[in-house]
Amino acid sequence: MEAINSLQDKVFRSQEDLINDEAFVSTLFTAASMATRTADAEKLRAIKQAVISGALDAAPDEAMQQMFMATLAGMTGVHLKLLPYFKSLTPQIIKGFNAGERSVQNSYFDKVKAYVPKGTDTGLIARVTRDLQSWGVIAVPVGASSSASGPNFITMTLTDFGKRFVEFIDA
Repeated sequence: MEAINSLQDKVFRSQEDLINDEAFVSTLFTAASMATRTADAEKLRAIKQAVISGALDAAPDEAMQQMFMATLAGMTGVHLKLLPYFKSLTPQIIKGFNAGERSVQNSYFDKVKAYVPKGTDTGLIARVTRDLQSWGVIAVPVGASSSASGPNFITMTLTDFGKRFVEFIDA
């Protein structure tokens, strides 16, 4: 009840309204279950922000909230730390990349190392990036330069789903 009272102050919704909002209750229970299975501070922060977003009057519908929570459930702190990199990319930055050049592709790993914990190896970064792509959070934008010879990590940006997801966990 203390958590709901705290939320009430932030979202200007009554305790009764929050308790009777099935989408919010579903997100809250999912978040509580997820929080018991991690000690990662970055993930716990994202879970907390997701609950706050779920309590807002302008919260996404229940199906979208559950998609966001399912995506968050599969993530580690490394996944979450990469999201600001993808959020920072603009179409102008992407147009400057020629994904067919191997040196540009390899520079992706140099660029994202500033976002992940020191010592995170390239193999893990590649795996995390592929996870984000498979979950529909990032993709190569239409019209971006791409290469058929390997991953196009350097030209990937947040999808519409990815932008909404980041907004949901960064409330």
